[in-house]
Amino acid sequence: MNNISNDYLKKLKINKKFKLKKINCEICLSKNHEVFVHSVSMGGDKYSKLNYNICKNCSHLFLNPIFEKKFYDFYYDEYYKNIAKRGEEPNNEFLNDQFFRGKKLKNFLYKELKIKKIKSLLDIGCSAGANLLPFKKDGTYVEGFDPDRDYVNFGKEKYNLNIYHSSAEEYVFKRKHYDLILILGSLEHVYDLNFVMKKINKVAVKNTILCISGRGRPKNFLRKFFNHNHMRIFTNETLELLMLKYGWIPNLTTFYNVTGKSRPNNIFCFANYDPIKSKGMFDKTLKLRRNLHKNTKYNFKFYDDI
Repeated sequence: MNNISNDYLKKLKINKKFKLKKINCEICLSKNHEVFVHSVSMGGDKYSKLNYNICKNCSHLFLNPIFEKKFYDFYYDEYYKNIAKRGEEPNNEFLNDQFFRGKKLKNFLYKELKIKKIKSLLDIGCSAGANLLPFKKDGTYVEGFDPDRDYVNFGKEKYNLNIYHSSAEEYVFKRKHYDLILILGSLEHVYDLNFVMKKINKVAVKNTILCISGRGRPKNFLRKFFNHNHMRIFTNETLELLMLKYGWIPNLTTFYNVTGKSRPNNIFCFANYDPIKSKGMFDKTLKLRRNLHKNTKYNFKFYDDI
């Protein structure tokens, strides 16, 4: 694995050394998985050898092996903005898009999901936090955190928001529970998926709403879809399984552009926390969905055949 690590880091132009380690499926913990793609996109026509596995038990798609945690801490804190061509401060286009997406999401929750009142909100991966402003305007207590120090500091100063620089694993919650928890495009990036989900449950009460969104439907060729800074890719089925595993009952999973056109092909899953009602549902659903990995493989390879 050292050769894979060295080649990968060289293409990123990172001079430090980081180790790789193999893992089991993050959702069902099975060791029964196989390589789905042998290389990941690094932007443009650049690729590097790094395996994405598909679990043959639950169909979860995940990087394997993965780097040690300190690589990802370094990558997002020191390096990510450079390759994403982002400055130290967000531009107006970025901020306006964030605000617009927050407004669309708020309206969707109230009008489509018939949510009556959101008293408190936690945003995991809030970036500059402009998406929280439409909720704050309605009197909702808003709180968020993000590993991008510069963007967090900008949003805190410009909008007077309760947002903080932190990874999901290290964050210390400011409240005992929240009515709404958002993870919009961030769960693909956290290092320890199960640790983060367990942590979220500590600040959830019955009927707390969890909204997770992220890449879910391919919009280009298979080889280009899987990239090096996404540690996992969810489908409708695997995102719902993850919810059920931790006591969340999905009530809507959709590819509809809930937050607008700037996030095409994202998947959205809304769920309510009910650990008593959901007990046993994970195992039952997993049994029904065994061998689903074959269908998942065909769905993702569709764009290679057209």
